[in-house]
Amino acid sequence: MAEIDGIMGTIDNSAVFLKQKSIAFKNALTATMNNMGHIIETLLELMILYIGQFLIQVIILPLLSFWFLIKTMNALFNTNAPILLKHSGSLKAEKN
Repeated sequence: MAEIDGIMGTIDNSAVFLKQKSIAFKNALTATMNNMGHIIETLLELMILYIGQFLIQVIILPLLSFWFLIKTMNALFNTNAPILLKHSGSLKAEKN
């Protein structure tokens, strides 16, 4: 059980506690500001990694999968499906 110091003791203990926490917060904020360059550099590295992951998973992987499936379909079933899709305007020009 906590020691009873009376009203003035409670106020003093609270003030000392707040002072300690304020000093700890100031030190933590100062350390963060001193490491700001390193933090920004790390965040930029993470951004580059996430952009690379996005490009691979959303653009390159689906295109390569589609190309591989078309090549496999052409080889297995002797079809002539175009590997690269043609623009509809070029099909109209070929017919004329």
